[in-house]
Amino acid sequence: MTVPEEYKGYFFTSGKQWPPVALMPDFVLWTGIGYVAFNLLLYFSLGHSDLAKVAALSVITPPTAMLGAYGVFGTVPTTPQIYGGALILVGVSLILLQPLLRSRQLMQKA
Repeated sequence: MTVPEEYKGYFFTSGKQWPPVALMPDFVLWTGIGYVAFNLLLYFSLGHSDLAKVAALSVITPPTAMLGAYGVFGTVPTTPQIYGGALILVGVSLILLQPLLRSRQLMQKA
């Protein structure tokens, strides 16, 4: 497969130019550090908080990726993606706020 001349040296999304090859080891290094740091913090948080809350927060990966893609690449999400991300955030918010709402109801009964 040959790439047309006008696309050579560019990403196939958002028209960004490839970074210099000399920076690739840096990208690999910092990506690895970020991945390891994220997983270490995730497992550390599992030891200090409720598993259900940590699992619920891991569900917000799609909206976070959507915001990151918009910020870094300028990729505009489609309408279904926006609705889906909003639905995820509402669901996670309800799960995380449920103990607060329940304790408020118990205080009103007492």
